[in-house]
Amino acid sequence: MMGTAVLLEGLEQKKRILNGIVGKYTPHLTDKPLPENMIKGTAVIKIDIVDVTGKYYD
Repeated sequence: MMGTAVLLEGLEQKKRILNGIVGKYTPHLTDKPLPENMIKGTAVIKIDIVDVTGKYYD
């Protein structure tokens, strides 16, 4: 896999993405707000995929 990684800095963008992760993996916590200091202290990296290869096994 090849691509370009970018560290996201925007608080609202990070909040939206982290809320999506919480919703997927811990849906029982979706009604609780994420602490702002946790959002600021969490690195969120966006990866734009350029090329993907795979193998097929029969």
